Amino acid sequence: MACRYFTTTAIVIKKHQLKESDLLITLLTPYQGKIVAMAKGVRNIKSHRLSSLQLGNTIKAQIYKKNNYQWLSEAKTTNSFLKQPKNLVQSNLLFYFLEILNQLIAENQQIENIYPISQNIIKSIQG
Repeated sequence: MACRYFTTTAIVIKKHQLKESDLLITLLTPYQGKIVAMAKGVRNIKSHRLSSLQLGNTIKAQIYKKNNYQWLSEAKTTNSFLKQPKNLVQSNLLFYFLEILNQLIAENQQIENIYPISQNIIKSIQG
């Protein structure tokens, strides 16, 4: 049974609730492109990972692959979009931009310079 760990920086571009305490997280990474990972138990009240997994956050993520699935084991925020109060226009711009990213990039597709360009756009939206 092959198990492979890797650590990467990533931008949280989508999250989808699966079960009561699990999330399916879509991340944009510098080298792996867009990846989808399962965050097991992240919505439990004791979980410290949920605050890191807010849309638009840049995180340092530890991910492992097992049985053709990717699992998020750790997530630490390096830049939080919502750390300062934002107005509605900024929030809407961010969500719209993240939705465009999610629609345009296929899973595991690597597009040159998309990660740094996306970071710059998010910083511009932050103000």
